[in-house]
Amino acid sequence: MLSHLYADNFRCLVNFEWTLGRIVLLLGPNGVGKSTLFDLLERLRRLVVDGARIDDGFSSADLTA
Repeated sequence: MLSHLYADNFRCLVNFEWTLGRIVLLLGPNGVGKSTLFDLLERLRRLVVDGARIDDGFSSADLTA
């Protein structure tokens, strides 16, 4: 089970750290990164479960800097 997530330089996530609890609720105004977080989780799932290559899941267009 995923308990800790760290992301840096992915879209709006810069030095982002998240410790997940048993139940998680994401709330926030538009444009703060809720959908980006779900996209990141999906890409990580593809890497771990499907065995995708990093280049296929994370392109240079997704980098913040």
